[in-house]
Amino acid sequence: MGLGSESVLDGIVHVGLHGALPDFYPMVVEIQAATATRRPNGEVVETWATVIVAHGNLARTYQNDGEARSMDMTRVPTVRVLNLSGYYPEVTVEHRAYIDNLAWNISAVAHDSLGGSTRLELERVEH
Repeated sequence: MGLGSESVLDGIVHVGLHGALPDFYPMVVEIQAATATRRPNGEVVETWATVIVAHGNLARTYQNDGEARSMDMTRVPTVRVLNLSGYYPEVTVEHRAYIDNLAWNISAVAHDSLGGSTRLELERVEH
């Protein structure tokens, strides 16, 4: 999977780096999936459940995606990048990231060329 997960990388990286991994990925991140259910009146209710717990590093980007306008409001999404310490091919834009009691929509998923890490682009949408 990634550095520190008994992969090939572990044999070519200095042993001291393994002890420093928590410094690179200091936060615990929950990746959640939604399950839709219907109430007796037909209303659809989404329930989110944690499917993956990983360590990550959240960073702010300076990319300006502009404004999203609707009839009653204009919003500017808060964009962040989350690097996960591991390869998680099952994470998609249908999931969300839950970090420090805040839910973030996943707008893009990318993996490094060696399959050792996962990068998520997140946006915080206020409802």
